[in-house]
Amino acid sequence: MWCTHPTFRDTVSESWQIPIQGNSIFILTQKLKRLKGVLKEWNKDIFGNIKVKVEEETKKLEQMQDQFEKGNVTEEFTMHMVDQENQVELLLQQEKMFWKQKSRTKWDNDNDRSTKFFHAMANRNVVRL
Repeated sequence: MWCTHPTFRDTVSESWQIPIQGNSIFILTQKLKRLKGVLKEWNKDIFGNIKVKVEEETKKLEQMQDQFEKGNVTEEFTMHMVDQENQVELLLQQEKMFWKQKSRTKWDNDNDRSTKFFHAMANRNVVRL
């Protein structure tokens, strides 16, 4: 989701370009720590709570659609309503991507718990080779 946003690469690049003194491992860890904080703040500013945004923008669209059905609307209002529909669609796509990424992370973590199932699956793959 982040990678598709237009300002993501610039945000990462700006954070990474700030110099740090020390040996290479220290520099790497400090840059990663700083980048983590920058991305947390950037995420809050850019995306915020996606679910709340979807609800708010959908409510705005529904109000616009009600006004449209009543008639007596201008071309400018119609264009604004189309923009609002596009905004809601974009937010719904972002929400879908968010949940897809979240579910993939959970699945990956479940397999890392050294469970009997995980070891059986890993050993089965070794035997096949």
